[in-house]
Amino acid sequence: MGENHMLFEAGDWVRIPHRNNAIGFITTISEVNGNCRVRTQVGNKELHLWIDLDKLSECKELALEKEDFDEIIHLALHHNDEKWFKDLHARIPVFLKDIFFNQKLTRS
Repeated sequence: MGENHMLFEAGDWVRIPHRNNAIGFITTISEVNGNCRVRTQVGNKELHLWIDLDKLSECKELALEKEDFDEIIHLALHHNDEKWFKDLHARIPVFLKDIFFNQKLTRS
């Protein structure tokens, strides 16, 4: 296993160089196999790919804004994925937590 194994964790945004630099995010990491499951989108189709960690690179230029966290958290709730929700909640930058939790919650 390469050193990328230690760089990534579930929820990280990554580039998939061998897929024309597609961007996706890691949903699962297999420490045994040295690969991970990446959720990405090609056109209108959502893909879930198992990819070797050594074939990924960090997506440093992708900075999440408040609206991005809103959408991703809603997606985790929609899929009833409690672990993903908790992971996302823990990763919300401190300055955004005040914005999130001082808002009124409304149903759409």
